[in-house]
Amino acid sequence: MEMLKLSLVSFAVLLTFLATDCNGVSLNQDLTLTKSQKEALDKFKANVLPKLTKDYQKSDIYLIRWLRAKNFNVRAAEEMLMSDLKWRRAEKMDNIHTEDWSDMEEEFPWFMDGYDNEGKPILTANYDEWDLRKGVVAGKLQRIMRWMTYAQESGVRRVRELQAEGKNVTQWHVIILNTINN
Repeated sequence: MEMLKLSLVSFAVLLTFLATDCNGVSLNQDLTLTKSQKEALDKFKANVLPKLTKDYQKSDIYLIRWLRAKNFNVRAAEEMLMSDLKWRRAEKMDNIHTEDWSDMEEEFPWFMDGYDNEGKPILTANYDEWDLRKGVVAGKLQRIMRWMTYAQESGVRRVRELQAEGKNVTQWHVIILNTINN
């Protein structure tokens, strides 16, 4: 039973990493809209812009992601975005990049220091180096989960930084290495 619990925890941690968009949408597909999709974007923007507080949240590329996630159903996309904003406030996501992560960097390292040939950032983590059982037994499960959320936020933030530099980047990659178990 103990092993099953640990496996579920390991799965949950990995799922946090893999919760990014993995549908293989090309850059061109990400940046191109049909007429009906543009109309949905305009309606969505009119509904949500007054509720958004960050400049990046007001950009078309940010808003389109919510619409794509809900197949351009404006109402469903708005509900999803509002739910996310509520979660971000509750979880204090605006402060996640200023937290002290030195303990996690040592115990559960990951790196975002490379790019693919299209300029997409790459996050790598060697799962073999992580002792999740030790972390869970030490009562650090919530901290580990927040660390994984920080990793995901770092990927999204890096994409926004590249966009601000004028680069056509809308996605990032996660590579999880597991050399012991192949």
